[in-house]
Amino acid sequence: MKGFRFHPTDEELMEYLHIRTFDRDSLVQFIAEIQDICDLEPWELPGCSNFQTGDRSWYFMYPPRYKYLNSKLISRTTLEGYWKPTGNPRKIINSETGSQIGSKRTLVFYEGQCNNKNKNKTSWVMHEYELKATAESDQKPFKLCKLKKKVDISSREVGQLNQDSFSNLENHVANNAMSEVRA
Repeated sequence: MKGFRFHPTDEELMEYLHIRTFDRDSLVQFIAEIQDICDLEPWELPGCSNFQTGDRSWYFMYPPRYKYLNSKLISRTTLEGYWKPTGNPRKIINSETGSQIGSKRTLVFYEGQCNNKNKNKTSWVMHEYELKATAESDQKPFKLCKLKKKVDISSREVGQLNQDSFSNLENHVANNAMSEVRA
């Protein structure tokens, strides 16, 4: 849809996740729900998004898949690679109350197996959002993710872009100078 952007803040994303987790009858229409995000490779996920804006960001909700029956460890492997967490989760704070409402974790996709030396870091990044656990919460947990594909430009292409930009600037200056001479 041209002219429309979907760029919610972290706090707004937590509101969508809260609605999906606690209001079973409510549908969050902008964010696609996937049964298992690791059934698909990152490059397959954009086609499953409810929103195709031309941005390099897509949003999904999914129930986490745990490695073991009574485990808190989430399985993040796909057929062709795995999602590797980077750094510690960051707190998301409610701007009105100042209390923590959830957390955000950044993951990077690597092709290959995690215990293999032949693994390749890709340009796919996922920001995974989780509601803060509450004592009365007996609901099935959901995660919300913002999937991004970073632009991957080689140094040769960057040099070419800079040369093209410089040539365009020279042409612009020359054309403006001619316009001023004519006036």
